[in-house]
Parts: sequence; structure tokens; C-alpha cells
Amino acid sequence: RRNELTLLEEAFNSSAAKLHRTRDELENRMQQALNAARIATWVWYPKEDRLEFDKHFPDIFGRQRASFPNSFALLKEYIHVEDRERTTAAMREAISTGKAAQTEFRVIAEGGATLYISTQAVVMGEDQDSPRLVGTAADITERNRLNAELEAAKDKAEQANRSKSAF
Repeated sequence: RRNELTLLEEAFNSSAAKLHRTRDELENRMQQALNAARIATWVWYPKEDRLEFDKHFPDIFGRQRASFPNSFALLKEYIHVEDRERTTAAMREAISTGKAAQTEFRVIAEGGATLYISTQAVVMGEDQDSPRLVGTAADITERNRLNAELEAAKDKAEQANRSKSAF
């Protein structure tokens, strides 16, 4: 009987160790994919206005990690003034309704450059008294620049086509 318990214990411990290794490997792969895609992760606890984030989050905002705020109240000061209210409302609505949030906004980087950020978030937490917003953020500045160039080229081609037709 004691031998059977020992065998069961060893089998359980072996299975648990395999599960932990598999979980660690999956977490590592996920982090590598996020790093490759330059996607940052963050968690906002609105009741305490506490913001947690990975090492990429300040970079996406064009800021240094050492001086990056750990509250949404301070972070929103980096959001372009014209986008601030809409972005804040989207986050608050997600918390109040429990629905996912998705928004794009501009930020002013430390050097003064305007960056475009896309963020998605879901509400987590079983306890309605302390929900949290868990999300990702990505710098979409280059994508927006390429879209603007494509739109300009399209407009130019349409204008050329109209001129040719008129001729």
C-alpha cells in the first residue's frame, strides 16, 4: 500500500513538472512573439489607478521606462489632447460595461514626435468590485504613414485619370 502511494506520488509529481515546463515554454513563446511584433502588454487596476506594464510599453509611447508613470491618470497626459477624452471614455466604458475596448490615439513622444498607438483591452476579474483592464498596445505610426502615402498616390492617380479623360 505504501509502495502504491509512493508510485502515485511520483507519477503526480512527474506530471506536474511536465505541466509546469509546458506552461513555461508556452509563456516564453508568447513573449517571443510579442517581442517580435513589438506589441506591449499592460494591466490597469482602475479602483487604485495602478498601471502595470512590460518593458515595451514605455517604448511604444516614446518614453524612458525609468520615468514612465504607473497610473492611468498620469499616462493620459501623454495622449494627444484631441484624443485624450475619447480614449479615456473608451477605457472607462469597458470597465463599466465589461465589454472589450479598442481604440487608436496619438501620443507625443519625449522628442516631440507624434506617434500613433493602437490598443485593445478586455475586462478581467471575477470580482465586480475590483475589475482590471488587460490589454496590448502597438505603435502603428508607420502603418498610418504608409496608408496616407497610399491614399495620396491613389488620389494622384485618380486626378491623372480625370485629366486624361477631360483631354
